Amino acid sequence: MRIRITRRAKADVQAIVRLIRSYDRIAATRFIARLDDGFRTLAEHPFSGEERTEFGPGVRRKVIGLTLVFDRADPQQLVILRALDGRMDVETEFLK
Repeated sequence: MRIRITRRAKADVQAIVRLIRSYDRIAATRFIARLDDGFRTLAEHPFSGEERTEFGPGVRRKVIGLTLVFDRADPQQLVILRALDGRMDVETEFLK
């Protein structure tokens, strides 16, 4: 299944990577690899996450490490909508 990452999700990931990199460059590299693996797993099992329809029809959430990944799947593609640090106020951040 094809994976599409929205601009907002890319910005989320970049912000998390910048923060991690400011403390530990190796940890930032591991984070990227873990997230990449998680995205591939989501594409293989697109409907495996918890439904979170309060964020929109078809929205699901999957936990990858400390990151909450919100996505929506259709038969052709998996769309990564957001990637938020699980320690954030997710409801507020998702709606920004």
